[in-house]
Amino acid sequence: MKLMAHGRKSFLVWVLTVAVFMVMLVPAQGVCAVGTPAPTVSKKTLYVGGDNYKIRFNNLAAGAAVSYKSSDTGIATVTKTGVIKPVAKGKATVTVTMKQSGKTYTSSIAVTVINPYVKITNAPATLKVGDTCQLEAKIYGLKKTSVSWAVSDKKLAAIDAKTRMLTALAAGTVKITFKDKLSGKYYSVSIVIEEEEPEEELEEDELFGYEVKDGAAILTEIYDTSVTSLVIPNSFGKYKVTAIGDGALEGLYDLTAVKIPSTVTDIGEDAFSYCSSLKTIELPSGLKSLGAGAFEACEALTTITIPDGITAIGDDTFYGCAALKSIKFGKAIKEIGSCAFYECVSLTQVSIPSSVKTIGSEAFAYCEKLGKLTFSSGLTLIEDSAFAGCIALTTVNLPSTLKELGYSAFDGCEALKSVLVPSSVEDIGSGAFDYCSESLKLKVKKNSAAHEFAVDYEISFSIY
Repeated sequence: MKLMAHGRKSFLVWVLTVAVFMVMLVPAQGVCAVGTPAPTVSKKTLYVGGDNYKIRFNNLAAGAAVSYKSSDTGIATVTKTGVIKPVAKGKATVTVTMKQSGKTYTSSIAVTVINPYVKITNAPATLKVGDTCQLEAKIYGLKKTSVSWAVSDKKLAAIDAKTRMLTALAAGTVKITFKDKLSGKYYSVSIVIEEEEPEEELEEDELFGYEVKDGAAILTEIYDTSVTSLVIPNSFGKYKVTAIGDGALEGLYDLTAVKIPSTVTDIGEDAFSYCSSLKTIELPSGLKSLGAGAFEACEALTTITIPDGITAIGDDTFYGCAALKSIKFGKAIKEIGSCAFYECVSLTQVSIPSSVKTIGSEAFAYCEKLGKLTFSSGLTLIEDSAFAGCIALTTVNLPSTLKELGYSAFDGCEALKSVLVPSSVEDIGSGAFDYCSESLKLKVKKNSAAHEFAVDYEISFSIY
């Protein structure tokens, strides 16, 4: 019996111990840490005669004791309950002392008291005759108001007091005034009203159609589609011709020569596409933009010089220029787009300048007479099939800056026997050298990506 009693006592002690431990694990309900108490603002602007401000707090406990003091009661006073009252124009500091959980905290609020005022907030500097503008105004520090709008000269402008819509009637300078009649506060702005420039009647040219944008003319079309030679004027009336629009001269099959004025800076997409008889063209030195497909299918074009202002040759720009034998790139070219010189079958040699960073997919694909290809240091990416089907290529030395060689980059280059691939190349797409010469040999650095590629695809190689 004693043993059983002792066992029950031990069991009860164990149960009580576990219960106490579990209670310790359960967090007290309704208890949370309180941070440092402080007013919600550190500075406040009030207006003479305007609304008071009640100070509010963060982390202030319910039983905390708070006291307030103003550094200058002639500027702003503060009540025992924390209400700041503006008195006169100036600056004062309200010090707030908070006693909480046995600690004392002090904060200050910088109070600026200014006179009430009104302001027009969105007045334009100028308007054209006939223009309208809905004006906006704000009132600062006034409790009761009765506002009005006025113009200094009703011959120059009119304003609707309800909608605040200002209408410019005639040229001149007009003063607009917004006023609160109860306080006498007002705000005025001057607006210059200018004569509206009459839209010039553009005489329809016998040969060209154009539109005016931002004070310059854009050539948009030609009326005589059988023209064989063309001189584009540098202006239409008072408007300088700065652009040849998208498709403006597309499909002029009989056009053999064209002269573009030096004023042109932009040639749009497909601007000369399918001008299949066009043999010569000189791009202006100030040209900055050459649109995609601009000379697509210009089969008779033999030579082209890209001006130094062009930074990219767009997709399909010279696609299918079958007679094109030579290209001279400008100094600023960074990108040669996809299919830019696709099927330029008479192109015999290409020298890629150091400015070019990217050669797009199929950029020179099926240039069947391309026998000499020279790269300069600077190129980092050759995209998929960029030189596919260039059956006259025999030797290629890729530049030391190249990082990536795309899929099928030289696929179908049947005469290609030697390719130097620098160690800089980190990625070579599958099929990069498919259907090249059976005697193709890659020159690679040991343990480089090109070395691994040659081993994986069982391509002959030599280590340099």
